Amino acid sequence: METRCLIQEPQKKQKLNDEDEHMDGNSKCLGDLPEEILRHILSFLPTKDAVRTSLLSKSWGVLKVVRLSAPKLLSLSIMESERPNLSYGDGCQIMIFAVRLKKIYYTGELFNDYCLNKSFSLEKGEINASLDNTSPPIAHRMYKLLIGLSSVKLLRLSSEVVEILIEAAERLPHMPMFNNLTDLVFFKGSPVDLDCVGLLRILQNSPCLKTMKFVEGISLSLEWENSDWILDPLPPCFLSHLKLIEVSGYEGDREELFAVKILLKNAAVLDEIAIFCSEDFAGNLEKQENLYKQLIDIPKGSQNCKINLK
Repeated sequence: METRCLIQEPQKKQKLNDEDEHMDGNSKCLGDLPEEILRHILSFLPTKDAVRTSLLSKSWGVLKVVRLSAPKLLSLSIMESERPNLSYGDGCQIMIFAVRLKKIYYTGELFNDYCLNKSFSLEKGEINASLDNTSPPIAHRMYKLLIGLSSVKLLRLSSEVVEILIEAAERLPHMPMFNNLTDLVFFKGSPVDLDCVGLLRILQNSPCLKTMKFVEGISLSLEWENSDWILDPLPPCFLSHLKLIEVSGYEGDREELFAVKILLKNAAVLDEIAIFCSEDFAGNLEKQENLYKQLIDIPKGSQNCKINLK
């Protein structure tokens, strides 16, 4: 069973046109029914239709808590649309009870506060966050959504997810373990900062991580070039499980190179690091050769590690 849920701002009622004025009165008074009758009617509708029809109820626009109980639900997609006329404080808490849920996908700006309860069967999670507001309350919402995915095997995140967690730094020491996580993908946004506390906490709590992919690239500020504290303490997965790292959009600047150096130095059991060059390198063999020489000379923590430039 798969459900797609579109969370959007309730629309204001438009003025009835002349044709509507001649319609039978019973056909346009459903929204004026008592709340008890409306709820009874909605209880017989499929979830998707009930969400749409709930716009008939004026009081539902200011709900503070929504509980979704779906014991047979296997896949859930949540897409929050833009809400230009509402503030982040107008959102509500959405509690999801879905014990058989396997996959969850979220896209939005966290206008609402999501809480996944007892979703221990989750295998895949994706958070595509585009955040204009990076205040602590929004960071706490992100933290709660993320810990609800702690049982997944595959986790796909936009870079904003780990960046905003700095605003919830006091909660990071209490983040649960991602014991099942084997694949971590950053698939959208800006290059991921290797010094990001949100990223470091997830790595520390993912002892079985095997692959890590940075689709939009990676970087590390040169101000830490003479520091030994990066990746200290070293995430356990770097010593036991991490076999593959992929970095895309690589241009060879110093901050990218520094980040790659840190990864290669500390990944003790790494089999391969795959570097996908940016379009600027396409067809330029000399440029690619110089870049490969630059990478091949980097000291490696794993003697078996291969560097593949693509």
